[in-house]
Amino acid sequence: AQYNTVGGTDAGNASNWGTAAEKSTLFGYKAGTAISTVDENTFIGYEAGKTVTTLGRNTLIGYQAGAGGNLEGNVCIGYKTGYSMTGAGNQAIGYEAMGSATSASSCQAIGNYALQNGGTGSYMIGIGPQALQHPSSGTTKCIALGRSALRNVSGDKNIALGYNAGNDNSNTVSGAGNIIIGDECANTLTSGEANVTIGQNTAQTLTTGDNNIVIGANA
Repeated sequence: AQYNTVGGTDAGNASNWGTAAEKSTLFGYKAGTAISTVDENTFIGYEAGKTVTTLGRNTLIGYQAGAGGNLEGNVCIGYKTGYSMTGAGNQAIGYEAMGSATSASSCQAIGNYALQNGGTGSYMIGIGPQALQHPSSGTTKCIALGRSALRNVSGDKNIALGYNAGNDNSNTVSGAGNIIIGDECANTLTSGEANVTIGQNTAQTLTTGDNNIVIGANA
């Protein structure tokens, strides 16, 4: 092992390193302590990347960021961000953003609790506190922008923009292919599919209908 920079009690415990553990920067108590044969990680914070062993090219910054999984090619910044992550190619920024995601891959989460329970989904984008917070396992290709937008979802290829767009904190959007734009727009939607709803408080009674176009505030 060579070209490593290490600081902190049990950070990058050298007794675990093989000859290939190179070019990593590890700072903090038990940061990267389990690394064995992996290269090019940057872990900063208490137990950041604690259980990463054989996968590399991660940037994990924050208290227990990426601490509970063996992950590859991820960027996690924040308190317990990406804590349980084992997937690849994710970017998560914010308090517990993607914190309980496991094998989710190619996702972007920005905001406290964004994509928190990302599970095994892929190609998801959640921007805003609690955006896409509880997607069902395997949900894919959804975009949520705004606080609590599309908070509970199991359908694929949904787009929600706005505060509580597609969310009233009790519904789960199980339909696919919906476009929801506006504060609290279509916030009781469940199994409805292929709907286009645009406007503040628009389509608030739409639950199971398909192929609707609703435009205008309070429509």
